[in-house]
Amino acid sequence: LELEPTVSERNNFYFKFYNLVKQALSKLQSAYTFTEISQIIAKEMRRIIKFDRVMIYKFDEDKNGIVIAEDKEEHLTSY
Repeated sequence: LELEPTVSERNNFYFKFYNLVKQALSKLQSAYTFTEISQIIAKEMRRIIKFDRVMIYKFDEDKNGIVIAEDKEEHLTSY
């Protein structure tokens, strides 16, 4: 994952980003299963990057992927 702030956000980006990540990590500490961790990551990443959808895939040895966690806008169809 690579993120870069826009020119107008550059001054406050790092402080805001630190606080967003700190909140996400706090939520991850309460997770007990891989499924819970994956769902928290999807939700928190969507909150941070403000995309309509974030999906987390699990790939097998043949590079076939399945969606194991997803967070999306309510009007979108789930994968």
